[in-house]
Amino acid sequence: GKRAITIEGKTFPYTISGGASKGGKPGPLIIYLHGSGGPDGQAGFWSHPGALVVAPEAPPVKADGEREWTNGYTDEFFFELVRTLRKEYNLDPNRFYLAGFSAGGFGTWYYSLRYPDLFAAVFPMAGGPWYPDLGPEYPPESNFMNLKFLPISIWHGALDKNVPVGPERKAAVLLQKLKYESFYKEYPDGDHGNWFHADSGFIKKETSGWLNAKVRTPHPKEVTYFAELVISKVAKP
Repeated sequence: GKRAITIEGKTFPYTISGGASKGGKPGPLIIYLHGSGGPDGQAGFWSHPGALVVAPEAPPVKADGEREWTNGYTDEFFFELVRTLRKEYNLDPNRFYLAGFSAGGFGTWYYSLRYPDLFAAVFPMAGGPWYPDLGPEYPPESNFMNLKFLPISIWHGALDKNVPVGPERKAAVLLQKLKYESFYKEYPDGDHGNWFHADSGFIKKETSGWLNAKVRTPHPKEVTYFAELVISKVAKP
């Protein structure tokens, strides 16, 4: 169903589906971030046995109505949403997952690089870790060391004209060099979204396998964290 959170007089809607029973074993949380046009109907793809699937809705931030997850404006909403869900639902904090498509793919990278300790695995699709509004050098490559304990499953079409494949291809190579756990699938004939629909069966199988297998490392023996630029200061859940 559809719900909303109000922060300082501003309303932030979100939809929820599924979820573990209150008295049973805690279940996973899957957060899906939509593209720049707003809710895109893909949240249902992420339904998973016992999982609570949540699709927050970013507010328009540009004159043309486009929505973003990477400018810091949605951080407070994102973390307040997670806090609210943890209070209301029977969730396993070691099985929180983040996925997003297009602008939501950028958002997935954004939250992953800044708050990697929150998630068990993430799934950026047709997005990228380098943000046009901040220039090609941000975030710096050193920030990728933050992802040591966070498995990343990356998906993109090679012919994507909306969001060129280069940045995610570069990120995949960098993760391989670092020997961090990652998966990269590039569709040679894929544009911005045709591959997602054409190969949905394989994508569902692969992502479901990760949702079943990946669990957060809550207490790693050592942590390296880089943060060259602080966009917002928000208390985490």
